[in-house]
Order: sequence, then C-alpha cells, then structure tokens
Amino acid sequence: MDIRVLEELYSDILIYKQIPVPEFIPEKGVHLVVPGESTDPERGGELFIGTDVDFNVIKSGEYMISGATYLFSTEKTLQELSALPEFSANLLFLACPIHEIRLRLYEMYQPQGKSDHNQDQLFRIFWENLKAGQLESLPEMKKWLDRFPHPTKEFFACITIKKEDDTPESESIDSFRSDIRTFFPEQNFFFLEKECVVLFSQDTMGIEHLDLDYDAFSDFLKERHLIAGTSYCSRWPAVFYTLYRTAHHSMKLGERLRNPLFPKYSNLFGYHEYESFYTIHLAAENFRNQTPGSSLCYLIHPDVLKIYQNDENNSEHLIDILLAYLMCGSGIDRTAKMLFMHRNTLYKKLNRIQSILNRKLDTFEDPFTIQFSCMMVIYQMYYKRKKIYE
Repeated sequence: MDIRVLEELYSDILIYKQIPVPEFIPEKGVHLVVPGESTDPERGGELFIGTDVDFNVIKSGEYMISGATYLFSTEKTLQELSALPEFSANLLFLACPIHEIRLRLYEMYQPQGKSDHNQDQLFRIFWENLKAGQLESLPEMKKWLDRFPHPTKEFFACITIKKEDDTPESESIDSFRSDIRTFFPEQNFFFLEKECVVLFSQDTMGIEHLDLDYDAFSDFLKERHLIAGTSYCSRWPAVFYTLYRTAHHSMKLGERLRNPLFPKYSNLFGYHEYESFYTIHLAAENFRNQTPGSSLCYLIHPDVLKIYQNDENNSEHLIDILLAYLMCGSGIDRTAKMLFMHRNTLYKKLNRIQSILNRKLDTFEDPFTIQFSCMMVIYQMYYKRKKIYE
C-alpha cells in the first residue's frame, strides 16, 4: 500500500516524517515496537507502533528493520526531530497518544465498522486503553463514545452478564448476542472472555436502581440460565472501568452469597446490595498480598470466632442467624421474615448464641464490629469456599 495513505490518515497530527520507502504491506499486520526482536530483512514492509522511548532505544540502527514503517507517538518538537539523521525505514512522528494511532489504523482497515466482528474489535481497543488509564480526560472519552454504534446518554452505568456457574461449558455467553441485542436495542455492549459487558446509559441520575425493567430482565436471565450485576450510575464515562469492576464483583458475590436482605431476585445483583462485601473482598485481597500466609481469623472479633467454631463442630449455621439479626437492626419480626423462620425458632437460635458467648446480644459495645466480622466469615465460607483459618 502506498505510504501516502498513512501520511493522509495522520496529516492533522503529523509532526515530522522520513519516507525513504514508498510502500508498506498492511497484510503483514501491525506490531508494537519490541527492541531486541529479529531485524531480518524479510520483515521489510511491516508496520510498527511505538513511543519516544521505543525510538530512543532503536534509533542506533541496531534494532531498526530496514524497509519497515514506524509510527511513533511523540512529545518532541519539529526542531528536535529535524536534527535526526536519515534512516532506511519510514518514520512518522505523531502528536497523539498511542491508542489514537491504533484506532485510526483500525478505522482505515474497517471503514464501515458495522459488523459484529468489527464492533468487537472497536470495543476491544477501547477496553485495553480504558484499563491502561489512557482515557481519563473527557475529550478523549468523548471521541470513543462518538464511535460507538449507539449514541450514549448523560449518565453511565455498567451491567455484566454471564452464565450461571453450574451451566454446561458448551454454550458460550457470545451465543446469546442476538437475545441481548433484542433486550438492549439502544445500548452498546461487547463480550469480554466469559461475560457480556453492557455500557448502559440513561437520561436520569439513578441512585440504587437503573432505568431498567428489573422484573423483565430477571425473567430474561432466568430463561437462559444467566446472571447479571449492575453498578451505580455516574455522569463521568471515564470511570467506566470502576463501574465495570463493581458490577462484575456484585455478580460474582451475589451468585455465591445471596444477600438475604435482598431476596427478590436470585439472578440479578446490584452493587448497592453487595457494596459492603466488595469492600471486604478488596480488604481481604490486600491483606493476603501484604501478609502472605496469614489467616483472616486474626481480623475477626473473638466472639464471632466462637460462633464460627461452634458452627464448624455442630453445623448450626448460627453465624447466618446472627448476621441477619444485626443487619435487621436487632428486630425480631424483620429477622424472622428475612430468614423465613418462626419467631419462637428465632428466639431459640438467639438464646443459643447468647449461651455460647455467655453474654446478651444487646451488650455489644459496637454491634457493627460484630456484623462486619460476621460478614467476613460469610465471605470466606461462601464466596472463597474456604475455612476461616485457611
């Protein structure tokens, strides 16, 4: 392909160029500059993308491939670049981030960008740059949003969808593409490994719930043996990766923990339901990284450890009872309703807990500390599926 195609493609951001080679070969693909790779002359015609740092490493000529074409994201001035010696490869220095170079190439190769494959490629580039923290400014993010198949609205959230854990591997989440498109006809979505990520947008700022028919969505998921997680809403699209993580972990936590305070849906889990458990998850992961080999039991209130040890020995599940009681503000009627348990049975369970602790439940100096410790035990038992001492 004529090298002038690239000159035209980047004409508005082209700072400096050297073009001794009239053509490049797009069929050979696009590669990142990796100093030390083979400089075999057979690689002439290949296209490479890099930064100023990469150029500084290969400019000695030892690592530069003769006849290749290099596109560099640069912060150098024309005056600095004009002093360069002549090379035997094409060099184009561009005043833009490296992800913009990649995106323009993608759009050149896929000018229509309407097929599922092309849209997946577009979202994949978007996702890589979002994770790398390269889309933090609103103008950069807006460029991406304008490229999406469907226009976005003022407020953003994330919905993640995946198959239930016990469903066969033979049917991938991607096989539900047309169904998801039918349910979300005006939303942008893509597939990421084993889940679908919906870039949900709406006109109003929701607090805990999105502008979504939750009953219909739950039925949709149930018919297909899927589960989903939802995030909070935000006006700032640049925080979408954070919204994704909260939706993703709400879905995973919800599938295993089933927060009894929110029993309505068994396949649809909102971040407002699992925010505390996600905080515990982040703290537990950081604790394990900071203190390898240590056990979470050292972070848990001694009274809760007594109840846990009793449950291990007698299979009474009193931790669940105590947590529900504290989450319900120590209200008997509400706790009994949540647990689908008769009041008298609940009284017996609570008396059993008091006898194990040798204290009344209303004598805790800080009930929230006990509740949080119970949640840590529940997290370890049901989410990590490990004993608390492991």
